[in-house]
Amino acid sequence: MMGNVNIDEILRENVRRNRSRVVDYDPIRGVGCLGVRREVDSPDSHLPELVPEAMLDDRCYIAASGDAVGWVKLRSLYDFEYWAAKCVKIKD
Repeated sequence: MMGNVNIDEILRENVRRNRSRVVDYDPIRGVGCLGVRREVDSPDSHLPELVPEAMLDDRCYIAASGDAVGWVKLRSLYDFEYWAAKCVKIKD
């Protein structure tokens, strides 16, 4: 035990959290992500993706559904998990 930190307790909590995670998680496809989602065809990956339902109501959705760059921009506005997986790099 270091100071007020109990390493064994932290390790037990880590195991508990890892067990509770969704087994199938893919933020690019939208599988296992938060929020209400609907399956649509993506011009970016040419595969079905689960996107946030609110994104479908955006006036730019029709134009973005035919343009890969526009699709990434629009989806990034509505889907944090997608944005983080697609656009963010963490440097050590």
